[in-house]
Amino acid sequence: MPAEEIRPDIISCSAAISACEKGGHWQFALSLFEIMPQKTISPDVISYSAAISACEKAGQWEQVLFFMASMCTEEIHPDLITYNAVISACEKGAQWQWAFSFLDAMVSSKVSPDRLSHNAIIAAFGKCSKLHLALSLFRTLPEMNILPDGASYSTVVNACERSAQWQEALSVFDAIQEGTGHHPDLNSYGAAIASLEKAGQWERALNLFGRMHLVRITPDAVVCRAAISACQTGAQWQQALRWLEASAIDAT
Repeated sequence: MPAEEIRPDIISCSAAISACEKGGHWQFALSLFEIMPQKTISPDVISYSAAISACEKAGQWEQVLFFMASMCTEEIHPDLITYNAVISACEKGAQWQWAFSFLDAMVSSKVSPDRLSHNAIIAAFGKCSKLHLALSLFRTLPEMNILPDGASYSTVVNACERSAQWQEALSVFDAIQEGTGHHPDLNSYGAAIASLEKAGQWERALNLFGRMHLVRITPDAVVCRAAISACQTGAQWQQALRWLEASAIDAT
């Protein structure tokens, strides 16, 4: 652009930052953001959101907090996209207090949290073994006119697995089809099987593992390891071998 004597503006800068974000180059995104003032271009909510999303994808939650503080100083109001990226960054960094505080900030700013906002908060709770908070928020979603989706259920199953609550994990897992009209995905199966395996519920774990083959979901390495461990507990090595062979055939 300088070679063509074209002066960059807020639109071109924001687009360039967004391109870096989508390409996974968060350092380039930050470099572009930082040179904006040198070109007398004031960042707006779009450019901030793009830079925050770039840092979120890279797990740079501390940098995200810096951007939010800067937005406050510049009196630039975050929108739904900004908040969701910030909450997701805090979730990836296992910073559940920060994540929850931004949910409160959204309400105070009259920005309505959506399903993505709540799913990220639930994931943050689960990652930090705050299962009671994850379940509480999940169960209040209908009261906020937010219908849980497959990701919502999978996130809760993962939270139950992290907290070694296999009964809750199985209960939520069984409710997925009823609640969403969809079948559990690989992530849901994996979390439920891992939860059962850790609790010594090898028969239930192997039952779920066998169901994956019936619904044509190919187990990944993590699920297979959990199933093998469950088979070891139940002395069911022949059954494990049959299922693993079937899984290998499905994978090819």
